[in-house]
Amino acid sequence: MKTLSWSRALPGLAVVTVAFAAHADLSDRYVIDIHKADKAYAGTTIFADRSDPSFPVIVEVDMTGKVVWSYNINIDLGTRNDAATDVEWIPATDTILFTRPSGVYEVNRNKEIVWSHQAPASHDADRLPNGNTLFAWGWGSDSTVPEVREVDPAGNVVWKWHAAEHLKDEKRHLDKEGYSHANSVVRLANGNTLVSLRNFYMLVEVAPAGNIVWKLPDLFTTPHDPEILPNGNILVNTRGPQVIKEITPAGKIVWQYRPNPEDVNVVRYNHRLPNGNILFVERTKIMEITNQREVVWQLRLKGVGPDSNRQWLYKGERIPAGRTPAPVHAFAAPSETLAKSGERVLSSEERVKEQAERAARGMLTQMDKNGDGRIARDEFKSRAPFESIDTDGDGFITAKEAEAFHMKRMARQGGKGAEGDGGEQRGRGGGGRGR
Repeated sequence: MKTLSWSRALPGLAVVTVAFAAHADLSDRYVIDIHKADKAYAGTTIFADRSDPSFPVIVEVDMTGKVVWSYNINIDLGTRNDAATDVEWIPATDTILFTRPSGVYEVNRNKEIVWSHQAPASHDADRLPNGNTLFAWGWGSDSTVPEVREVDPAGNVVWKWHAAEHLKDEKRHLDKEGYSHANSVVRLANGNTLVSLRNFYMLVEVAPAGNIVWKLPDLFTTPHDPEILPNGNILVNTRGPQVIKEITPAGKIVWQYRPNPEDVNVVRYNHRLPNGNILFVERTKIMEITNQREVVWQLRLKGVGPDSNRQWLYKGERIPAGRTPAPVHAFAAPSETLAKSGERVLSSEERVKEQAERAARGMLTQMDKNGDGRIARDEFKSRAPFESIDTDGDGFITAKEAEAFHMKRMARQGGKGAEGDGGEQRGRGGGGRGR
């Protein structure tokens, strides 16, 4: 879901405006633990709530957590046990596009389906500027089902992409929930398509002919929901540990946020808001953080504990106050951004080294209190034994020793990264643990 990219009304579809009604029964599901109004991006938040399997809903709440609009899939759509995953607000029509395993649907504020397309769909759907709809299929075991389809307003398939036809020489890390488990699709300004392939730990840029023109492999574990930022970098989250990162198309990390694992377990959606904050959806909560990693808004499911089984939220987004669309930017293709920079995609080994250097700088920033470029024993604060890092035994940890320590640590963890990269503190939310 990349909701601030483009939007336009379908032919013959009028904008619908209705007054919102209170939904006290649903509002009782949610708790707002944190709301710093001077720092949060004002608006409403719409999301897919799968916490009650018998009552799957799409919900829109204001900044206080009050439900201002909702759509009950079982009742309003007249089907059973087919919950929503992705939800997208279409500004031109004030309608909601959403995915579920049976297809893609568009509903207006009167809870009327104004457009739908039945086909295997999951994780992500976008309305394109020409009125077509782009969507992903990530589940199922049949690799002959296309992972990406584009359909026109009449439901004709105008483009599709089969991952298996183009990934024969790539390493598949997982054999779980589909062949590639494609969990995100983004149409780029040059006409190519960005696809997130969870089971391959990889992002790819696909040309209209289907060939891959850029790829970023070995993204630690299970990349989710990449977003092209105005500067051409990519905001993406990975797991094991859970980290939200801004990376260049070459694979360099320029910013990251590693939440406290007691608060955040599985992130499915992340988006940079117009004020620079990041909104992300975790299984049991939705959080907004600043670039300095301060939590400024948090909604959580009431009464859902850390060990809940399939009681979770899925994806969502922030609708601006007044429903006035924010300025948009074209999604620059990673291949073109990379070519302009004169860089190349770093190898897995180079990315691990770059992260180790980053982690070493962070360690010195946090612990070198007297600024002499070394960490003395009385300055050292870590669970790791001091002697395991001070390899020459001189009583000080240098930047090179810190880098070597993190290199070894990441090698043991399979290249998954090191705590404290870049000197950031692990984020803390409120209201219990996520899952």
